[in-house]
Amino acid sequence: MKNFMRIVLVSIMLVPMVAFSQQVFNFEQFTMPDEGYWNGSDESGGFGSEYVNFVNNYNSDYFSWDGFSYSNLTDQTTNSYENQYSTYAGEAFSGDNFGIVYPAYGGGLQSGFWTTGTASCSFENPVNVSEIWVTNSTYAALTILNGDTFSEAFTTDNDDFFKLIIEGKNGDVSTGEVEFLLADYTGIEGIIIDDWQQVDLTPLGTIDNLTFTFASTKYNDSGITNPTYFCFDNLIFETITSVSENVKNEIKIYPNPTTDFININRVGEGQISLTDISGKIVYQKNNCSENEIIDLTNFNSGIYILKINSKNVVVSEKIIKY
Repeated sequence: MKNFMRIVLVSIMLVPMVAFSQQVFNFEQFTMPDEGYWNGSDESGGFGSEYVNFVNNYNSDYFSWDGFSYSNLTDQTTNSYENQYSTYAGEAFSGDNFGIVYPAYGGGLQSGFWTTGTASCSFENPVNVSEIWVTNSTYAALTILNGDTFSEAFTTDNDDFFKLIIEGKNGDVSTGEVEFLLADYTGIEGIIIDDWQQVDLTPLGTIDNLTFTFASTKYNDSGITNPTYFCFDNLIFETITSVSENVKNEIKIYPNPTTDFININRVGEGQISLTDISGKIVYQKNNCSENEIIDLTNFNSGIYILKINSKNVVVSEKIIKY
């Protein structure tokens, strides 16, 4: 019988295990335009990494955008639309750059406050989301403090607030919401966030999408009147990897069928055993090296079952010896 090589991906015999790898998304990998901000004017439609994507919708007719942008501007004193890209914290949380969120127009009135539309980021595969660091934009913060042409200043008399709502989704199913008050005037004294604050996202669990929405007590018939921006940095999440799937893809067994030798690549200091069709162990080795060779020259022709225990996962493959 003619010998030939065929690489076989082995099958998993145990319940798959799961491994987690922590990822931190920030903005240091991006080259900042001379203006000190990127707002999507190149009409690329967004930015991201191999794990997560942020959508930007740029309108070239009005030179406006919604969704996500990023910046390194830290002006804390100018209250104008032109200063929408500055952080009120006066610096990025890490490095020099940070992100900005401005949800799309939409939303509606609910029990004394108004909600905006949404801005959403999506993950290539489900992740366990951990945390995000947030703060106010300068434009939003100074309007809350002092008011402007469109919005009155916030007061404790009116129990005003400006709230960020973060919703997790896995497919079309909501996994819950986390709320964070960027400004809270419901107490004796008004509080406005002027530094970077950690928001715990672990209650959202496993997700493939994060949606950001605002709620505010300052609104008119058209919607929220105070600027609806916030800054964010260091979105931290864990990618989910099946250890079983990794082992299955890593281990190679060849040639199969064979007349003499079986090569096993990437065993990874595991254990291997070979049994005949009756279940009798005819070959066994512990503490294997990365690559192993089994000599079947003196074995009878027939079917054998090769089992490999690697990284606490057992894989099995039928071997044919001619």
